[in-house]
Amino acid sequence: MFQDRELIRIYGHEGMGHALNNVVTGNNDLPYFLSESSPLTTATEESVAQFFQERLFEDLRNAPEVQRELDIEHKFERIYQEAEDIKKLKEFWLRQKHYGIVVLGNKRLGDPTDPSVITKKIELLNEVMLQGETARYFIEQHRHNFDSEGNLDRGVVGELVYCAQPVARAMKIFSGRGIKYDSGEERTLIDRTLLRGFWTPEGFVDNARVVAENYSSRIPD
Repeated sequence: MFQDRELIRIYGHEGMGHALNNVVTGNNDLPYFLSESSPLTTATEESVAQFFQERLFEDLRNAPEVQRELDIEHKFERIYQEAEDIKKLKEFWLRQKHYGIVVLGNKRLGDPTDPSVITKKIELLNEVMLQGETARYFIEQHRHNFDSEGNLDRGVVGELVYCAQPVARAMKIFSGRGIKYDSGEERTLIDRTLLRGFWTPEGFVDNARVVAENYSSRIPD
């Protein structure tokens, strides 16, 4: 069960996501700044890969004939449910982590070395943490990640870029323009938009908006 689920996850994430992103980008005549991956585009690349990972599970769920060919039809619902459960747990963990970083780096709470400030941060984190000691461990783990002015290390703060959720925002734009992923032509349009180029999160969303506007303007009323 674990092996089947993990193979589907890897194929969707690495194959349909990262690999196709590289192939489609390489086969298009794009400006240099869109054709090279960089730390500025990592969050978008991961968002794209995560989308196709989840999409593969959904497509397999809607394709029982493929399940039969892969000899997983008898256990696919369990595979799918486990993937959904893991997805929800990871989403919660990431939101908890990102909230922790925001609290940790909030200079308005005071000197990060002040015991009373540390206590206040732990209290704030305990409001969302499932385990009592998690908040204290998180604070202790990062207690030395501040500069002389009380600023949190930029490497830690940089994790917040994953809050951008560029693909979710792009899909909302397409949907708002009446462009649906379950339509053949429109799905191709969306896939091409997601996979073409290495974008910063904001650039990715802006490009999706332009593509959606151009496409919807050609659709007869």
